[in-house]
Amino acid sequence: LGNPLKVFEKLLNLDVFLQHLKSESEIYAALKGRTFQVTIDELRAFIGINFVMGYNKLPNLRNYWETSPSMTVSFITNIMTIERFKDI
Repeated sequence: LGNPLKVFEKLLNLDVFLQHLKSESEIYAALKGRTFQVTIDELRAFIGINFVMGYNKLPNLRNYWETSPSMTVSFITNIMTIERFKDI
């Protein structure tokens, strides 16, 4: 268990949590009349992006997807579009 990510995943029982989050998100969307599908990998990315946003503060959400070299957060722009992030 030397890997901090593995410890975190084990502590949270992450696989079970993510499956539950996926199911409940899709049920909630259906109740609201929306068609919505999300993958476990997208949820992992979404949670990771939120962690990054917690310690790398920018003035607004759109700034994380800026193309300007002084503002861009490549970890975020390379993993998910802003439209998909907002949808999730």
